[in-house]
Amino acid sequence: MALRILLACIENTSVRYIPGFGPVVPEECNDCGKKYNMGGPIWSTPIHDQDWVTSILADVKSMKERYPAFNRISSVLTSINQ
Repeated sequence: MALRILLACIENTSVRYIPGFGPVVPEECNDCGKKYNMGGPIWSTPIHDQDWVTSILADVKSMKERYPAFNRISSVLTSINQ
């Protein structure tokens, strides 16, 4: 997957989004020969504070008996933490 940065261009009081500059992607995939599809936008940076998730997960595990949904909470936090 190739990601291109989207730039925000501020003109007066309005914001306009334009494609960022980067390497040109060929029209066809080098591996399979099919054409690329344009998609997005996507968020490609971390969306969780890993230190906070680790801390909450440790707290939840230390008080396991207080959470009837411990297995579900623990599963979600563990998958976020990976």
